[in-house]
Amino acid sequence: MVKRARYMGFCYGVNRALDYIQKAQGKIYTLGWLIHNEHVIRDLLQKGIQSIDRIEDLPPNATLAITAHGATKQLLQYLEEKKIAILDTTCPFVKKIHDIVSDHTKKGYQVFIYGDKDHSEVKGIASYAQNPIIIQSTEEAKNLGRFKNAILVAQTTQSVDAYAAIQKEIKKHSQNLKVFNTICHATSQRQQAAKTLAQSVDIMIVIGDKRSANTRRLVDLCRAFTKTLHIGSAADLDEKIYSHQKIGITAGASTPEWIIEEVLQKLKKPGKDFAESIKLYQAEVDKQLKVFFDKQIRSAPSKHIKFNLKKTAEFVLGGGKRIRPIAMISAYTALSATENIKPILVPALSMELLHASSLVFDDVMDEDDYRRKLPTLHRALRWETQEKTSPQPGKRHLFRNHNDRFGVSSALCNGNILLSLGAKCLHTSSASHERLNEVLRLYLEAHRLISIGQLMDLAMEHEKNATEKDYIQMVALKTAVLFSTSLKTGALLAEARPGQIETLGKFGREIGIAFQLLDDVLDISRQHSKGRELGSDLKQGKRTLLVIKALEFSDDREKAAVLKVLGKTDAAEKDIDKAIGALHSTGAVQYVIDLANNTQEKALPLLDEADISADGHTFFREFADYMTHRII
Repeated sequence: MVKRARYMGFCYGVNRALDYIQKAQGKIYTLGWLIHNEHVIRDLLQKGIQSIDRIEDLPPNATLAITAHGATKQLLQYLEEKKIAILDTTCPFVKKIHDIVSDHTKKGYQVFIYGDKDHSEVKGIASYAQNPIIIQSTEEAKNLGRFKNAILVAQTTQSVDAYAAIQKEIKKHSQNLKVFNTICHATSQRQQAAKTLAQSVDIMIVIGDKRSANTRRLVDLCRAFTKTLHIGSAADLDEKIYSHQKIGITAGASTPEWIIEEVLQKLKKPGKDFAESIKLYQAEVDKQLKVFFDKQIRSAPSKHIKFNLKKTAEFVLGGGKRIRPIAMISAYTALSATENIKPILVPALSMELLHASSLVFDDVMDEDDYRRKLPTLHRALRWETQEKTSPQPGKRHLFRNHNDRFGVSSALCNGNILLSLGAKCLHTSSASHERLNEVLRLYLEAHRLISIGQLMDLAMEHEKNATEKDYIQMVALKTAVLFSTSLKTGALLAEARPGQIETLGKFGREIGIAFQLLDDVLDISRQHSKGRELGSDLKQGKRTLLVIKALEFSDDREKAAVLKVLGKTDAAEKDIDKAIGALHSTGAVQYVIDLANNTQEKALPLLDEADISADGHTFFREFADYMTHRII
């Protein structure tokens, strides 16, 4: 059995730096390597991005990229004086430490820095202080003199446990010590997750370059609990690894996802795994959706309606993992003790059609042009009519022109058609009249609750004092209801007991909330695109939990960065990036990820209560894990 620790792979700062540099134009150089990973370095070299050891080696008219670790204050001043073009990819977490150190230095505080004195990040932090004291161990902290006012900060990738010990020691030497928890949230969570996992497996595999300090810290941490193997890639694994029953894996902040995936694939035992099951179910659902829509299109009363249904079918089939119908199918098989999915396949389409119906309305209200990298339905229909109708400005007050009115109006009608088609799919079930009535009641109730959730979402855009409780209540309706309904419907059609149905519904609600929390994080993730513009929710003024917590945790600068783009559809890319940086540096992103994971963990005991088959229990545990590993 292979267990994957949470919080693996590229940290935000590294991923952001790589994205900036790879998109940049012209000759790009870095002072020292951008990242401690030979595979990434090789890829950067192939793209023409080179490293220099001294600033004097920078060729004329080239751009110097400041790495995620940041640069010294003196170097930045030199570059400005020499008018050398720079691409600043300094991690917002690191910049925040620069601000803390600079502000307190001006106030006369002694600055203590816990970190590696030879590391570029520590050198950069130290440059913003006057006579800083860099501490690398608890022993060094014991030899300090006495200080009146002092602050303590840490290199972002240091050990949380070691930092706690050093804080305790330095407090003995300072009359007034202010401690700042500047270890990156992702680093601390990565360490804690690795430590927890190491205590439950026979061997830990830590993936990362031998030169990566944060990876070596993970290795040392894991070795305190179990046998630990440090590898750079899947090529470093040999046959001996398969002799272990329980294998745990984690990875450093500079380890790309593709390397982690290669290791997972090499460790995978023969036989169908969860991901393959999902793909098989998805293929079956897609096949049935196509058959279903083809039938509706053939029986349409006119050419225009055929055209609309064709575009609607393209919208529904244009992407998505079909997790809602898959959840319904899986609940049915887990409670009916059968592997035959044929009786539930067409009824399960109802959950995808209800979901698609809600997306049509959601896209109109958010004025989104794309979903899953394809045109939204109202835009697709507008494009088709663009040459047939001319703009009529000034004659209507709801739309810019007739094309917009036609596209939006057609999309809304098709959204309602999708809703009714979902009910039609449920009617194909061979369930008893009583059960079918209950299924249809659930379906219509889900539609009502989703609509209420959408109304709450709209209202929250104008609610400056929205709370975490408000947000969770909203997503429990707008998003989680459909997961809950999928599971309850599958259980109902399997003729499960009332207690089983309700318990599975509660499980669906919790993983649905976790799903939406992570979906919000995907909106600001370059690495995991949702098929929309980066920061789409921010531009639309969405009061997601990310925004709520960022405004709650932020200092004045971070708050200003978020508010500058919130609700500004024309916000500049550089301002979006600053706002996303603030969401990370305030700890809001990590807070939301942690809440999603905790919500998932809270849901798992419900599977025991539901009294489902062993295969069903395993499937839904992996299903919940799948929902919360989309970005980690």
